[in-house]
This record gives sequence, structure tokens and C-alpha cells, in this order.
Amino acid sequence: MEKVLILGGTGRLGTMLAARLTDCDVYTLARRTNTKPNHIQADILTFEDYRGFDTVIHCAAMKDVAKCETQIEDCIATNVTATAFALRAARAAGVGKYIYISTDMAVEPQSVYGASKKLADALVIGAAGDGIMQTAVVRLGNIIASEGSIFNTFHRLSNELGYVPVTDERMTRFLMRAEDCADFVIEVARQRDLCGDIFAPRCKSYRVVDVARAVAPDKPQKIVGLRAGDMLAVIMVAQGEVSRTIVEERWYRIGRSSGNLGVSRELNSANNPEFATVEELAALWREISSK
Repeated sequence: MEKVLILGGTGRLGTMLAARLTDCDVYTLARRTNTKPNHIQADILTFEDYRGFDTVIHCAAMKDVAKCETQIEDCIATNVTATAFALRAARAAGVGKYIYISTDMAVEPQSVYGASKKLADALVIGAAGDGIMQTAVVRLGNIIASEGSIFNTFHRLSNELGYVPVTDERMTRFLMRAEDCADFVIEVARQRDLCGDIFAPRCKSYRVVDVARAVAPDKPQKIVGLRAGDMLAVIMVAQGEVSRTIVEERWYRIGRSSGNLGVSRELNSANNPEFATVEELAALWREISSK
């Protein structure tokens, strides 16, 4: 049975992965305590014992955009330095695969968070260069119901303020359910030819104002302006990646060399051909808020 270690295993995605990897011997690692079996309480900045693990799935990150703008050293330590340390330790221990969970905000980043994830992406991609350990980057959009997600934030703020504070009515993002993200990560991890490629899901976009309507339909919206690090749209496939992108049924696979099969321009959350409707977003919110 394959032995899998999930870094950041107590977060929303890590917990979901652990629950869905039923055919594996799964361990989780996080600084938080956890009473579930096979949990390792440790900091990835210092944890070194990767012996015996076949696959590492790296979900751990400092991901609050606003906090990253003011706590820059902590952001770099958690998202960059810890990734470099974990990669070296996993490689030295003979780990076969290392799957890193990234974000669309790492593409042409405009924030400290995005820049830190871009650097971590580069570390993971580069670690596959000598062929000793297979690596891949999974580039995800916004995970609904994850800690700090826009759905939860709008719900909380609408109750606290009596209105929904929207940064800009033009803002768009990519949308994925936590379950879909977990299944996508597992599917990538089970590929046999991982060589530092980036896997980006084919998914719908959403308009931020539509999320506000879906989560708090009876509350007014107030435009409050962009914060430091905010972007009107996020990019799933950059223009500079187009010539290295292969389009497959479930994902865009971005490699190191040319292999274009279907992408003709940058794909971002504003020009994405598919958008979720307010009704779809409301149904998703009912689903996740009832759990």
C-alpha cells in the first residue's frame, strides 16, 4: 500500500485529501494538534523524517493575502523557505513523488502571497531536473468554503456590517469545490510521468458580485476599493505558458518545452468562456453551509 504524507493535513484541502485517499496509508503533518490516527505534530520548517513515504502532498501555506502583505518574513519562511527545506529532506529520504499545491495568484503575481507561491513553484519544478524525484505543481483556483474564502468572508461580514463589502464590481475568480480540488490533486498524484509540470484544472469562473448576491441576497453591496495585493482577474495559463501547454479533458498541462495543443491565448478568470450563475453559486453555498 502506498504511504502518503500530507503537509498541512489539518486544513480544509488536506483533511479532504486524507479522507478520500482510502486506498493509501495516509499520514498528516501540521503544527496543530489532531486526535486522528497517523497525525504528526511538527513544523515543516524543521521536520526531516520523510523516510518510508512514497508520495508527499504539500498543502501547507500562509495564504491570507492581507496578512502576507504585512507579515512578509513569515510569508517567505512558510511558503518559500519551508518548501525548499521539505523538498531537500524528501529527496534525501527517497520520496518518489512530491505534489505541491499552488494558486492562480502565483501567475504574474501582484501580491507578496502570489510572489511567494511563484518562488515555491520554481523550487518544485526545478527539483525534478535530475530525475531522482518526480514533482508536479497543482495550480488551483479559489476553493469555496476553505478558511478565509470569499464565500465565508461575505457571509460573516454581511452579518457583522449589514452589507457586503465588495472590492470592485469587475473582480472575477476561478471556482472549485473542495471535493473537486481533492479529486483533482489525487488524479495528478497518480500520473506516472511527472517531471516538474504544472497542472491547472479546467473550471468555471465567477464574478465576485454574484457571490455576494448568492451568499447574502437580502443585503446591499458596498464598493470599498482594491486592497494591497488585490487583482481584478487571476490567470490560470499565462501568455508566456501558451506554447508549453497541452489541453486535456480535465486540465491544462504546462510543461518545460513546447507542446501547444489547443490554447491560443492567456486564460484568465475574466476571459474564461464559462461562468457560474448566481443560482449555481447559491446552490453551492447552501451545500457547504449545511455541513
